[in-house]
Amino acid sequence: MRSLVLPWLVVAAFNLGAAPPEEAASDPLVERVQRASEYARSGNDVAAQKELAVALKESPKEASALFVQTCVFLEQGALPKAEQSLKRLRAVAAKEPEVVILASLVEQRRRQPKLDWHAAFLRAWAQAGRPSFAESRLLLKPPASPIDLWAESEAAWERIEATDVRLILALSGTPLGGPALEWLATHLDDVKDPVLLRAAFEHFLTSARQHPEALAKARTTLKPRLQKLAAKAPQEMQLRLLVLLGDTDPKAPLTQEELVELERIAALPEYRTASALQMHTEAVRLLKLAKVSRPEASAFSAFVGELALTGPHRLTQRALASDALSAADKERLGRVLSAIGERIAEETTLVEYRVGLRMVMQGVDTLNDEKRQQELAAAQGPAMQLSLVTQPQDMDLWPLPSLRRAWLTASVENEREHLRAFLTK
Repeated sequence: MRSLVLPWLVVAAFNLGAAPPEEAASDPLVERVQRASEYARSGNDVAAQKELAVALKESPKEASALFVQTCVFLEQGALPKAEQSLKRLRAVAAKEPEVVILASLVEQRRRQPKLDWHAAFLRAWAQAGRPSFAESRLLLKPPASPIDLWAESEAAWERIEATDVRLILALSGTPLGGPALEWLATHLDDVKDPVLLRAAFEHFLTSARQHPEALAKARTTLKPRLQKLAAKAPQEMQLRLLVLLGDTDPKAPLTQEELVELERIAALPEYRTASALQMHTEAVRLLKLAKVSRPEASAFSAFVGELALTGPHRLTQRALASDALSAADKERLGRVLSAIGERIAEETTLVEYRVGLRMVMQGVDTLNDEKRQQELAAAQGPAMQLSLVTQPQDMDLWPLPSLRRAWLTASVENEREHLRAFLTK
């Protein structure tokens, strides 16, 4: 089951994963504060406070312990205690950027009890000089764990037989061999969620090429169901494009029938109707049922698979193979590429934005529209800026559950707007 096949699309928009485990800390005090920080991140304030009480009794001026303690009080809304703890923290680590930011968060929470954590952090981070936290001595990584994440995912697969949970494990990167793919292909009737059905079809198309029997079974089960779903969702491009082109030969010229259907699809008002946040939230729920570590991180990989960009990818491939079209049909194709690309570029993720822009560029090249080509060339600059945005690192290590939830929500709900907040003004 170790034959890992990577999808054709790799997204590096933001990092929700954990760093590789480090060697276990040998200092009992450090280990205690690490545990306290982990408890605080998971929302277990009682356990965090017990660890912190012992740590601060042993070392009253330990900055990392005071940092976690201040965060716990801030999360609870116990501002007098947070301010008192912050005063002790400033006495030993006033210049640390995390302390400067934490002080700002405490002050903002005092002025605004219903704090917008995401906006507040961005404001405090900018005022602190936009630090990266790469070398932080206060954001403590969890104690080293011997867990092999691949082995953990494989164990989860063996432990639970619910098809939707096993499917989300596959979408999140669990390496599947032939027997596992065969099992999944024969149980797809149990999957009811339209988003998961679409993602399953794409997953088999991209990950089961070396297992044609599993791919054939999946296609036989999924294609008719997806066609029915597409008929019930006449306003959405995403599913109809995947059903039309997803399993076709990438080197085959487009047919007249396909071009007519593509023109119908290009006239639709939006690329996808499913909310990015809803997709990610459902993936997290299923991964929690599988009891994997860091379900939010694994859910991001699954969410990427649910974007179903194989349809647009296959359209661009088929368009390149359609040089023999008449001039009139090439113009039709150019307009199709431009229209569908524009809808994709309106979506919230960076990868959709870039895929959409590339498709529009292919369309205007086909149309030989020099003015539009120049406009699109200018638009590539902002897209590249977003791709190169540097966010603060290790945000998942802040022992503030409310901040981490707000950060994740903003990242998934509208990634492009989230990234724009980091552009230097």
